[in-house]
Amino acid sequence: MERDEMQIIKELMEELQDHMKYSEDDFGERLGRKKPEVEVMKIEAEPMESEMEGVGMEDEMEGPEDKLKKRLLKLRG
Repeated sequence: MERDEMQIIKELMEELQDHMKYSEDDFGERLGRKKPEVEVMKIEAEPMESEMEGVGMEDEMEGPEDKLKKRLLKLRG
């Protein structure tokens, strides 16, 4: 009885393998086509007017941390 069960399992596994194999239809859409080209652009932003208002002599004496704190406070409103 065990021999028959093993034979049935073997046949089922072979059938399953046939169903799991990829066919040409599975890859047909992508075969032979190149990857789409990607273009990289660098965009530089100009400072906003609200950022420019605080620029002056007193800003030169402040450290970068103080400048960041002021900018964050301005953004919060």
